[in-house]
Amino acid sequence: MSHELTVIWVVAVGAQLAIQAPINSGLGRTVGKLPAALISFFVGLGLLLVICVAAGELGRLDSLGDAALPSLFGGFIGATYVATATITISRIGAGAVAAATIAGQLTCSLVVDDFGWVGVDEIGITGLRVLGAVLLLAGTALVVHRHRYAEDVGGAGKAGLIAILAVVAAGALVGIQHPLNAELADHIGGPDSALVNFMTGTLLLGAIVVFSGQTHQMGKVSEVRWYYLLGGIIGVITVLTALTAVGTIGAAGLTAAIVTGQLLSSVALDRFGAFGLEVRAVTPRRVVGVALLIAGTFLTVS
Repeated sequence: MSHELTVIWVVAVGAQLAIQAPINSGLGRTVGKLPAALISFFVGLGLLLVICVAAGELGRLDSLGDAALPSLFGGFIGATYVATATITISRIGAGAVAAATIAGQLTCSLVVDDFGWVGVDEIGITGLRVLGAVLLLAGTALVVHRHRYAEDVGGAGKAGLIAILAVVAAGALVGIQHPLNAELADHIGGPDSALVNFMTGTLLLGAIVVFSGQTHQMGKVSEVRWYYLLGGIIGVITVLTALTAVGTIGAAGLTAAIVTGQLLSSVALDRFGAFGLEVRAVTPRRVVGVALLIAGTFLTVS
C-alpha cells in the first residue's frame, strides 16, 4: 500500500477509534460502566485469540519469559484508559475525551522521549516540541470548555473538571503504554503482544468487577443492541493497524493520522449526539481547538 493510502487508512481507523468510548458507554447504561469495559476487553481478547490461532502465531508466546517484566503491564494501562473513558464520556462528551487523551498522551511522550524511559531512544525536547505541547493544552482547553465548568465549581462543573483531569491522566499513561507494547512485540511478535495486552487488561478489569460486586450486572448483556458490543473489536482494529502501518508512515505519521481521525470523528459524534451522547454544537471555539490540537500533534511528533 502506498504512503498516501496508508495515511488515509490510518485516519479512518482513528475515526472509528473515537466511536469506542461512546459505544462502551452505551453498553454501560445497561450493564454498568466497569462491566462494560470488561466486556469490551473480553470481546477483543476473543477476536485476537482467533487471529493468532489462524495465523499460527501462538507458538511465539514461548518467548514471553524473555521479555522485561514492565513490558507485560501495557494491558493494565489499556484497561485503565478504557474504563476511564467509558465512565467519563457521558459527562464531558466525545470531543473532550479525545482532546484530553491526546494532550495527556503526547505531553507524557515528550517526557518519555527526553529521558529515554521504558527502552525508547532519547529524543531531546526542542523548542518546536514545547510549542506543540502548548498548542495541545490550549486546544484541549478550547474543546472542553463549557460555561457550567467555569461557573459552577461546586456541582456539575467540578465533576466535569475532575472527569477531564482523569482522562488527561489516563491519556498520559497511554503515552507509556506504546513503548511498553513495542518492547514486548520485539520478543513475541505484534499479534501475540496485542493478545497478551488484552489478556492482562481483561484480568485487571475482571478482578475489579468481582471485588466491586458488579458481576451480576453482566447478565444483562443479552439485552443490549449488538453494536454496543463492538468496542473491543474497534480496539483490536486499532492495535493491528498500528502494527502494520508504522513501517510505512513511521511512528510520528501514525500518531498524527490517528489523532486527526479521532478528533474529527469525535466532534461529529458530539454534534449529532450519537450513541446517546449529549448534543454539543460545533462552535468556532471548538473548531479552533481542534485545529490547535492537530497542529500541536504534528509539532510534538516531528
